[in-house]
Amino acid sequence: MTEKSIYSSPESALQNRHAFEWDGEYIKVQSPAHLPEVCIGCAQTSGLNESQDHLNYVNPLVFFWILLSPLALIIAYFVCRRKAETTFSQCSACSNKTTKWARVANISWAVFVLAIIVRILIGPELLPVQAAFIFGSPILALFATAMKDTQLSIKKFIEPTFYIKGFSKEFKSKLTSQ
Repeated sequence: MTEKSIYSSPESALQNRHAFEWDGEYIKVQSPAHLPEVCIGCAQTSGLNESQDHLNYVNPLVFFWILLSPLALIIAYFVCRRKAETTFSQCSACSNKTTKWARVANISWAVFVLAIIVRILIGPELLPVQAAFIFGSPILALFATAMKDTQLSIKKFIEPTFYIKGFSKEFKSKLTSQ
């Protein structure tokens, strides 16, 4: 019988940097994470495009810095956040949907900026139309940003493991059955 030193590092199923492990509703990964070759939206296994994203985690207690000032919150956010570089797969239909909504968001923000410039240049003429563009385009841009989101996010972080949530039911059932 070999004794293990109390100073040795603990054993983990995540020794391989690209390994993942189910933990209830979450997937445990280490950065850089490489998720399985299954579409995260609809669980297809053919015709996949590989995407890479940086997921950020900030301890919710950091947001109490807003009590001091918004500037303190911004500084605390950038100092305390942890990044997980994640590579995942999407089928062409899900990838096209994400690309379409990203374009809609970018165009909506451009329309917002142009509407403000036009408002400054021509004054109060056509005020209802200007108001519609100034107030409507950011709302459309925020909606489009929500639609293009992959829904993946980090639930918690315990050094060096990230717990990722937001997978579709099809993705979960496909991977748990394998």
